[in-house]
Parts: sequence; structure tokens; C-alpha cells
Amino acid sequence: MAKNAFQRLVNKASIAEDGYEDEYYEDDFADVDYFDDEQEADVTPIRPVASGGDIARIITVWPKSIDGGQEFADPYRKGIPVILNMTAAPDQERRRILDFAMGVCYGLRGKVNKISNDVFLMTPHQVTVETSHSEESSAF
Repeated sequence: MAKNAFQRLVNKASIAEDGYEDEYYEDDFADVDYFDDEQEADVTPIRPVASGGDIARIITVWPKSIDGGQEFADPYRKGIPVILNMTAAPDQERRRILDFAMGVCYGLRGKVNKISNDVFLMTPHQVTVETSHSEESSAF
């Protein structure tokens, strides 16, 4: 009986001549041309990124606390390089200011270059810093 039930299942699942003919014929679509060689797709041209041009100015800031972060972050966001002179800031605040400056630079794809232990240069992504001495500048 199990063999009989299995045979009925196979008969139902198999493709059998059931008297119906498919209404779809490949020949119906033989004359349709899906690719029209004469028509081209609209293509958006690639435009070069506007160059940063020559740097007209560099801002120097002497932050004393993290509260002065907006003083250098806003000009930097506009693409202006900023020199951070942290000689007037306490040691604890220097680390916080530098962390904030590095976050701003990272978010805008720029760099922080160490000039000395207390002076850092924030450069936007379109600005490169070249050194003329044999030692490489420290970039974070």
C-alpha cells in the first residue's frame, strides 16, 4: 500500500500530458529586438572635483579649554587650515582639545600634523603639507 501511495505522489508531481497546451511559444517573440543599437542611454558625465586652489589664509588659535573648540572647528569646516597653539591650555585640556581636533579632521577627511609638542596644524583634505627637512612630520 505504501508503494501504491508513493506511485500516486510521483504521478501527480511528474510532468504529464494533461491535455493542455502552453499558450506561450518562443516563436511569438522572435521578431522583438530587445537591444536597439541606434538608441544610446543617457550618461552623466564625470566632472572633476574642484581644486582647493591656493590657500589665501591660515588661522592661528590659542584655545585654553575645550569650550573654545568651535573657534577652530568652524573655520576648518570651511576649508581653512588652522594652527592650534595649545601653550596656554592646561595639560588635561590639551588632550581634550587635541581629541576634538582629531575628530573634526577625521570627519572631514583632513589631517592633524604635529609641529611641536604644543603646536598642531589641522589641514583640510585638499591641502598637502610638504616638509623640506629630512625628518618626516608626524601626522596623526
